[in-house]
Amino acid sequence: MKKLFRTILLLSVISLLAACERDYQYETYNECITIEATDVTRTSAKLYLYLGYSSSGGAYYNSKKFFKVSDNIDFQNAQTFEAERAYDYVYDSDYWYFSYEVKDLKPNTRYYYYAFVQSNNGVNEVRGETMSFTTKPLNIPTGAAKGLFSVSSTKQVFFAKGNLQYQASTGTWRFAENQYDYIGDGNLNVSATYSGWIDLFGFGTSGYNGRYPYNTWDDDTEPYGNPNGDLDGTNYDWGVYNAISNGGNQKGLWRTMSKSECNYLFTKRTNASQLYGQAQIAGTNGLIILPDDWVTPTGISFNSGIQYYTTNTYTLDQWAKMEQAGAVFLPAAGGRCFRFNSQYSGYNDIEMRDVNVEGYYRLSTVNWYNNKPSMGYIFNFMNNDGSLGGSNYGSMEMAWSVRLIRNDQ
Repeated sequence: MKKLFRTILLLSVISLLAACERDYQYETYNECITIEATDVTRTSAKLYLYLGYSSSGGAYYNSKKFFKVSDNIDFQNAQTFEAERAYDYVYDSDYWYFSYEVKDLKPNTRYYYYAFVQSNNGVNEVRGETMSFTTKPLNIPTGAAKGLFSVSSTKQVFFAKGNLQYQASTGTWRFAENQYDYIGDGNLNVSATYSGWIDLFGFGTSGYNGRYPYNTWDDDTEPYGNPNGDLDGTNYDWGVYNAISNGGNQKGLWRTMSKSECNYLFTKRTNASQLYGQAQIAGTNGLIILPDDWVTPTGISFNSGIQYYTTNTYTLDQWAKMEQAGAVFLPAAGGRCFRFNSQYSGYNDIEMRDVNVEGYYRLSTVNWYNNKPSMGYIFNFMNNDGSLGGSNYGSMEMAWSVRLIRNDQ
């Protein structure tokens, strides 16, 4: 008799559990309401939904809540995101709110979305109305290339549309007309009155406090850099001290990338290793850096990483498509260096090296030695080789390329 009672009790418990399982699996939801998107930026938006009151509580606990998002009204290639309880929304005892922050969106694009709720077994579903939002446009500053690049977990920047150039006879600063432009041997004509253009500079030679862009000597008669340390935020930075004629023509708009920002760009941002590669554009060797939201244009291929310049070979028309998609190109412009002159028993003659062979790009950070700034950090690359993390440094007197950046506003 006791055995029979235990069997009946066990069957009763199993039946009760099965009934509960059926109850929440087949829960009926009276309403699922899509709420207008908030916190819309160029690349993200916060989506909310709420569910009406249910006496059984099934709509709260025993269901799954989702958003479907697409950039077309037909929801082709739509993405589905599971929502979580939203404790940051307005409290209402009759409604429970759920949310999801959708990211990696395209700027200036209209997105369509709707909320829906499902029973756990997916049988019952209630859908909210379709709504839309438009991401904010990408406002590209004058003189900037199109893409946005993360240089920290909280900061994105634009790169200038070309390497920095200077004309001594007029005191004019500008960006190169094209990203692949470099001056080469013309840098040997550098002087305080030269009417041509130069694009290779000693460390911190903004023109402030005797640090002139035409400095060429390697002794104390022509100083370099900030005597107190890094260039960051100081007048020794080319972009801080000078108005760039085709870059907004106002002081303080641009700046030089730091060592830590360079390291983040090439090694720490999402998919960092896939977002750079060596390339050749119409015969000019260099390095391509891709923006955070990179999408390779149709009909174009890109191979990432340090390989060979000819791994990615583009015509000017092909590069125009890459550039329109936000790609940045840094030419292998070489450097202006010193050559030993026996007449003066010193390294006071200048010569060009590695033009269209290697690229050296200055950073704002200094290397300290004997309690004073001694050298400036750079990143550099050559055919099938490179040091892109900002760990290399070199003489302040050597003249190398500068590609300025501008903070995203």
